[in-house]
Amino acid sequence: MAGNAAMLAAAPAQAATSTTQTTVLNPLSVVSTTDLDFGTLIPGTTAGTVTINPTTSARTVAGGTIAAGGAPSAATFQTVGFINRIYLIGAPPASVTLTNGTGGSMVMNNLTFDGPLLRIFPSNAGVATVKLGGRLNVGANQASGNYTGTYSVTIIYL
Repeated sequence: MAGNAAMLAAAPAQAATSTTQTTVLNPLSVVSTTDLDFGTLIPGTTAGTVTINPTTSARTVAGGTIAAGGAPSAATFQTVGFINRIYLIGAPPASVTLTNGTGGSMVMNNLTFDGPLLRIFPSNAGVATVKLGGRLNVGANQASGNYTGTYSVTIIYL
């Protein structure tokens, strides 16, 4: 019996670590939670467009562009305010230029939100979600690369 106890005590201990994160939002704030993503594309010999629906995140391609996977999605913003308070979403920019870092560029335009610009925070919570979609104009034989661009969304609390 004593021999069995010695074998159990000789086993080495194992440990694991984990990382946890969170974002705390104060009232009258807004944070981006999902980027506008057009997914992976293959350019054609003619120009094309890729459109992301702001409500459903559905991707539509037209012209010479071919959808080739990825995880297309509308941009998502969480805004925090007070229950039943009115807020206004600032108009989106007319266009945003995306670049690949090696000289390639594309224009994103027709940016639209998933509802009216004037909204009210829900009566059951002071948190609301705002989504943004748009159209990417892909050139004929568009240069390869990862294209990025930035824009701002403004929430005005009334």
